[in-house]
Amino acid sequence: MQKMLYERTKIVIMIITAIIIFFLYYLLTRTSVVSGVNEYTDNLRKSTLNNIYRESVLEGSIVDSSGNIISEAIEKRKTGKLVYPEAYSWLIGYNDITYGAYGLKGRYEEYLYMPGKDGKGATLQLTINDNLQRKAYELISGTEASAIVLNTTSGKILALASSKKDIQFNANELTDHMDEWNQIEGFFLPNGYKDMEEPGSVFKIVTASSIIENNMENNIIQDLGTFAVQGHTVRNSGENAFGSISLQEALGYSSNVYFAQEALQLGSSKLKEKSKDFLVGKDIELDFTTLKSNFDLENASSALLADTAYGQGKTLITPLQMAMIGQTVANGGEMLKPYLVENISLNGKTLYEGKQIGLSQPISEETANLLVEYLNKVAEKNYDINHYNISAKTGTAELPNGNVKKYFLAFNQDYVVLISQKDISGYGIDLKDKVLEIFNQLYA
Repeated sequence: MQKMLYERTKIVIMIITAIIIFFLYYLLTRTSVVSGVNEYTDNLRKSTLNNIYRESVLEGSIVDSSGNIISEAIEKRKTGKLVYPEAYSWLIGYNDITYGAYGLKGRYEEYLYMPGKDGKGATLQLTINDNLQRKAYELISGTEASAIVLNTTSGKILALASSKKDIQFNANELTDHMDEWNQIEGFFLPNGYKDMEEPGSVFKIVTASSIIENNMENNIIQDLGTFAVQGHTVRNSGENAFGSISLQEALGYSSNVYFAQEALQLGSSKLKEKSKDFLVGKDIELDFTTLKSNFDLENASSALLADTAYGQGKTLITPLQMAMIGQTVANGGEMLKPYLVENISLNGKTLYEGKQIGLSQPISEETANLLVEYLNKVAEKNYDINHYNISAKTGTAELPNGNVKKYFLAFNQDYVVLISQKDISGYGIDLKDKVLEIFNQLYA
C-alpha cells in the first residue's frame, strides 16, 4: 500500500513538473514577456507598444543640420509628412499603421515615439544639408542613380540621394501607390547604400595604393590596348593603346591593361590584404544601415586577379563605401565612419549625439598624399577640372545584364562627392558636370 502511494505521488510530481516546464516554455517562446527569444512575439510586442504610443504620442520631427524641417507629423496615428518627399523618401522612409516601418523612421521609431512633455516624440537632427540633398536629388531624378556628399574630415553625410529610373517615390502617398511599388523588384533598396555592384575603374584607387606601398609606382608597363592571360583578354576602353606608362599615366588613361599586369606582379595576397584594409568584403555597421560588399580572391586564377585589379571580377561595392575610399585618400589615409544622425533630443535634453569615429588606417599618410597628387593631375589633365583643388577618378563598370554603371568620384580637403548611374551605355566622365554643380553649391 505504501509503495503504491509512493508511485502515485511520483507520477503526480512528474505531471506537475511537466506542466511547469510546458508553461515556462510557452512563456518564453510564445509570449513577449521575455524579449530576444522569439522574433515573432518580440515584433508583436513592439507593434503593440508602438500602436499604444501612437494613440497618445505625435511622431517626433526630423530636421536637417540647420534645423530645417524634413518630416513633421500633424496628427496622431499618422506617419510624419516629408516636406520634400522625392528627395528623402528612400532615406527617411515612413512609419505607418498599415504599411509598417521603413528607412530612418523604422530605425529610430523608439525615439520618434518616445513620449515628451508636449505629447510629441523626440527630434532627430541629421547631418544632412537640406538644400544640398534636394540639389543632389534634382541632378539624378528620373535615372537609376545615387548622389553622395561626405565631409572629408568628420565623416558627416551631407547628402545621400537615391533615385529610380522613371519612378518617383513619395512616402506621403503610401495608400495610393504601395501596391504598385511592391510589384517593382528592388524598389525599396536605396541605390546609394544598398545597391552592391561592380565598382569599375574607381577601384583602381585601391590597387594603386597597393602598388605604391610595394614601391612599384615607377614600373613601366607596355600598354598595347589588350593583354592576354590564361586565355582571357583584358581590354582598355576602345582597345586604346597607351604605350610605355607608369602609375601616374595609367590612372589618367584608366588603363585596364596596366592594372591587370601590375596586379599579377603584386600577387593576389597583397591585393587581397589591401582590399581588406579598405574594409571591402566586410560588413560596416553605420547609424542607419549596414554596408555590405563582396571581395573574393580565394584560390583566384590569374585572369580573375587581373580583372579584380581594375574593378571587375567578383568585387561588389555600394556607392557609399566607394565614397569612403575617396574620403580615406583625402583624409591622409584614415577611413572615417560615415554618420547621418547629428543628435536626438527630447524635452530639451540630448539623448544621443553622433560623433566622428575612425574605422581604420588603410594606407599611410605618404601614400594618401601621393594619390591625392596623382588624382589631382588626373582631374586637371584628363577631366579638365581646374578649381576647388579637386582630385578625381571615373569608373565605368560592365554589368551582367549588358548595361554599364558609371561613377564619378571627386574629393578635396573639405568634401567627397560621388555620383553613380546605371545606364545602357556611356562612361563615368558623363557625370562630371553634375559633380561640379554640387561642388559649386558647396562653395557658393
